[in-house]
Formats: sequence, structure tokens, C-alpha cells
Amino acid sequence: MEELRAARPAHLDAPVDAVTRAQELNHAFAQPRQPRRKASPSRSLRPMWGLGLAGAVTAAAVVIAGTQGGTPSPPQAPAAASPSASVVLDARTVLLAAASQAEAQPDETGEWWHTASVQRSLMPIRGEHDYYVYMLDKNEMWTPYAPGGDQISRSQRLGFGFPGPEDEAAWRQAGSPSRVFGEAPKPAASGSPGLGTFPIDKEPGKARTNRSPLVDGDKVFWLGENVTMKDLLSLPDDPKRLKAWLLRSYSGHDTESTSVPMTSEAWLYRVATGLIIDMPVRPKVRGAAFRMLAELKTVRVVDNVKDMDGRTGTAVSMEEKTDGGVLLNRLLFDRETGRALQSDSVVVKPGGHQAGLPVGAVWNAVTITSSGWADERP
Repeated sequence: MEELRAARPAHLDAPVDAVTRAQELNHAFAQPRQPRRKASPSRSLRPMWGLGLAGAVTAAAVVIAGTQGGTPSPPQAPAAASPSASVVLDARTVLLAAASQAEAQPDETGEWWHTASVQRSLMPIRGEHDYYVYMLDKNEMWTPYAPGGDQISRSQRLGFGFPGPEDEAAWRQAGSPSRVFGEAPKPAASGSPGLGTFPIDKEPGKARTNRSPLVDGDKVFWLGENVTMKDLLSLPDDPKRLKAWLLRSYSGHDTESTSVPMTSEAWLYRVATGLIIDMPVRPKVRGAAFRMLAELKTVRVVDNVKDMDGRTGTAVSMEEKTDGGVLLNRLLFDRETGRALQSDSVVVKPGGHQAGLPVGAVWNAVTITSSGWADERP
């Protein structure tokens, strides 16, 4: 042993930088587990990462392999992490850098704030051949700068796609039906809790446009409370003041339900990421939101993550306990501009509405295809 120790080259004892070590750890521990083979492809959705990584680095090292190009199309099979695919980074450093990039963007306004996105919702299809599909929906919104106008929305069902080739093969074995029946939780108002089914057609549906007056004539978004365009454009650009402004609306519960408790940190994460993704705020305010996220203790940041359109970005994430399960809620953003690319939820522990889904499955994703000011109405 002494002879072996003496023969060890000196350069092997040199310190390794954090990014290289993270890459090596990801490669060592994030290899996907081989799915168990069954006679029926009933559980064919492939996990994107194995749980072996969770204890060594973080469960946030997740990669999504999506479609290429700007035109919405069915998503491809989820891919496993590779050495260069996902790197766990220091959250504070990355988010402060993103804040600087966000603050450097042009400060402008227009007649309308316009956003366009594609939502993908994972649905199990039960039958002789069980498989999964992504239900695809395109959504656009135009919000007027001036009070007193209408908010205009346009939505279109784009059909369904397949998370992986095994799911498409099972669909073909089932006769390639043009209509499938997805399984989803019944609405609370139905009076009969549990799962129900509803039809999803393969072909895109018609686009539907709706116009509705602004709430109270001037409220445009919800940010802990209903806010006007003037409110949004005058938000504090200091992270401490912005945090204090937002926490005025925090009451100890979830943003969607008063019966579900939520910590102030989780509440701030949800509201701040919504601000970054959807809202027409000044560049310095978006930068302040990133700086506020950097101060949260439970966020994680992973670099080189692909969204459903194949764009590479950085993911800031926080775990959320659900009814019997755990989700990883993520915001993917472009580090060069601080602009949002996608928000999604990844299954960490199946349970509740995600019961039966594989670990690592992207349960829901909203991919931002465009956002910004426009001077022409739809």
C-alpha cells in the first residue's frame, strides 16, 4: 500500500472545481434505472432520473427532452441525465446573475401585454393496452395597458402526443384511435370524488376567442391580491421592499385554497415565479424577484435543462408536498436574458392526483412561446 501511495501521480491530488465535481456526481448517480419489462406496456413512461441521485446531490437534477423548434408539436420521450446535461449549481450565485441580466433588458410598454404558451398535461389511458399521452393546449392572452378595456384570450386544443415511443406503440396496438379517454380527478363540484374520464381527440380543435371586461374596470392580474396595470408598473425594485409588498397578502395558506396551509417561503416562491413568467413588470422589478428567490433557503438551481421545445435553460425549483405525494415545481429561464422559458411540475413521490405516475414524470408543463408588449390587438 505504501508503494502504491508513493506511485500515485501528484496531479490526481489537485483540487476539483465545483462544476466538474457536480458533473461527475450527476454522471455517477443519475443513471436511470432500467424499467421492469412487462407483457403489457402499461407503465411505459420512462423516469428521467433515478432516486440514487437524491441523497448524493439533489432530486432537482432533472432533464426534459422536448420537441425542437418554435411550432408546438407532440413531446418526445423523456431523457436521462447525462454528464453535460444537468449540473447542480449554487442557487444564490446563479439567481443573482439572472437578476442582473433581467435588469438589463429594455424598459418599454405598449398598448397590449401579450403572452402565448403551450400547456402539456399528462394523462393515463386505460384499456387493453395502457399508455400515457400529453394533452396539448395552446393559450394566448392580450391584456390592455389602459383601464376600462377588455382582456382577450384565445385557446385551442392541439390534440395529444406521446411521452415516449412505447406509449405510441401501445396506442397503435390499440388501433390508433383518433379519440382517447384520459383519466383525471373529478371536479370537486361533482359530489363524487375520485377519477373520471373525458375524451381527447388526436386532431387539433378550433381556436376559440373570448373577451371579458377587466375586473372592477382596471384589475389585470392576481399577485396575492387583484392588481392594476399601474400597480404592476410601480412595484418596488428593491428585493426586500418587494418581499414586504407581496407578504402583505400572505395569510398562511395556499394561493389556491384557504384550507391548505403553506409556508411563507413556498408562497413567495409561487407568487414570485408567477410574476417572472406572466406579468408586465419593469426589468428592475423582475430582477428584484430573482434576487428575492436567491434569499429563499429551500430553492435549488440546476443548469443545462431542456424545456419541451428543446431550448436549454436553467431551472430554479422547490419541492411541494401534495395529498400523499411530492412534486418538484420548477421555473426554467434563460440565463442570458432572465426570461422565463417554462414552468412545470415533476413527480418526486407519486400520490394524490399523481398516484400511479412514475417518479420523474413531468405531470404538467407550460412552455412560454412568446411574451412582451404589442401595439396591435388580435
